[in-house]
Amino acid sequence: MSERAGGGPTTSEALFEGHAARWQKRTGVSLGTMMGLPCLRVEGQFFASLDRQTGGLLVKLPAMRVESEIAKEKGEAFAPNGRMFREWLRVPQEGSRSWAAYLREAHHFVSEADGSRIGRSRASRSETSRSSKRGSPT
Repeated sequence: MSERAGGGPTTSEALFEGHAARWQKRTGVSLGTMMGLPCLRVEGQFFASLDRQTGGLLVKLPAMRVESEIAKEKGEAFAPNGRMFREWLRVPQEGSRSWAAYLREAHHFVSEADGSRIGRSRASRSETSRSSKRGSPT
């Protein structure tokens, strides 16, 4: 955690820590790191992080939603080292009043995506495995 001259956490880090403390009380939510940044996970999947460089909140949302928020100037693209992450929106610290709503949306998106995408991919792998064990149909 970076600190101010007075020795305390930066404002954005204090904001993120406050939100993180509340979210960790929910079932399946934990605090971890992503690319060296503090992040929140739900059932092991990242849904939010703090960009220490800018002080912005990073949230995982559907790509079309990210594009929409960027177009409305509510957030910015997250592109570390020039590589754009299509499903990640950086919400500036100046927009911190909206952080709680973005966190709820990101949690919902990742929770829903986790259940449907992972569930489908596991089912698909299981079916493929069963088919290969039975041999190909004649």
